[in-house]
Amino acid sequence: MSTKRKQATYQQLQRAITSLELLSDKQNQQLLHQLDDGKALALMELSKRCDQSPGKTKKQLEHLKAAGLVFSPKRYPKSYAANKVKVVKIAIGLRKCAL
Repeated sequence: MSTKRKQATYQQLQRAITSLELLSDKQNQQLLHQLDDGKALALMELSKRCDQSPGKTKKQLEHLKAAGLVFSPKRYPKSYAANKVKVVKIAIGLRKCAL
């Protein structure tokens, strides 16, 4: 086994920066907080909870989905759920950097 530490590629760094930018946005934080209860929510219900238009909510969800922070379950393809593992990993990484 190799003990060399791998350096992050440019694409990995770009994805990390994009994820951090998305997580720092207040509206995206509110959206992820609404998805935090563990079950998939339909777009209309999610837009009502966030008091936004469905179009704006869908656009935010698509950006979060591209970053891997949100996914659509196979059972309910028109619903959205938070990818908690990825969100927690990013939060832990931020806390390590802050220390």
